[in-house]
Amino acid sequence: MHIVHSNYNLTAAVNDNYTDRSFYVIELGCSLPPGGLKCENIISDDFVIHFVTSGRGLYNNQNIDASCDFMIAPLEPYTFEFDALDPWRHYWIRLNGSMCAATLKRCGFEPHNHVFECGWFERFLPEFDEVIFGQKTQIDYSLYMLGIFYRVAAHHIGKVDTPNIDSRRMYLNLAMQYIDSNYFLHITVEDIAREVNISSKYLYKIFVSQLGVSPSEYIISYRLNKARILLETTTLPISGVARSVGYSEPNYFTLSFGRAFGQSPTEYRSKNKKSSE
Repeated sequence: MHIVHSNYNLTAAVNDNYTDRSFYVIELGCSLPPGGLKCENIISDDFVIHFVTSGRGLYNNQNIDASCDFMIAPLEPYTFEFDALDPWRHYWIRLNGSMCAATLKRCGFEPHNHVFECGWFERFLPEFDEVIFGQKTQIDYSLYMLGIFYRVAAHHIGKVDTPNIDSRRMYLNLAMQYIDSNYFLHITVEDIAREVNISSKYLYKIFVSQLGVSPSEYIISYRLNKARILLETTTLPISGVARSVGYSEPNYFTLSFGRAFGQSPTEYRSKNKKSSE
């Protein structure tokens, strides 16, 4: 992590140590541009959520003040125009990854409805300032920044007009996305809990209350159902199917498959193999 400074009183803490490309925070930043500045037809490669803490201005010709936040979507041109006498001061969080759009949508951030109410952001200022201006060195910023995002997102979900979405559903969706992207690896419940920034105990409670199964049971079921598809549609040997769905030991895979479906993988394939024609 390093601190970036530039013109217009801009300061950003950049995370250059992320390893999970599915969803990650690139930077947290803060800026107080000069009054009257206008930036036209800017294009970002990332999703950027902005939180305005004071001042006024325009974002794509929409009036923005300290009661608003807004999100910029990748590759969509946008324009900023800062009030001449009282330009806005704003913080931002920049994100990307293959699952970024889906994750943000499930957290209540609609990419094509950019402007949101954010009178609650002030409570997060100490955390943003600590990262941006504190310059600590003994922190895993890849996880620390992601944790800040999840706390912001959980608060946002509680404020947007979607009463059927709550923080438990958000954490469940994020956990399920992580499993979908990594089921073929040797992932553990602890890995998943760490990824979504909650405890393993709380993750267990969420899965049981929302799905009626534990995280471990869900992973096993997910892998075995993926294995069924491979047995039906490919000619991979049983050992190859096992490895493809996250089992390092083919014998254990065969045992688990038999317990779940009442027949061995070989028997299942002989009865359900789909024609290639």
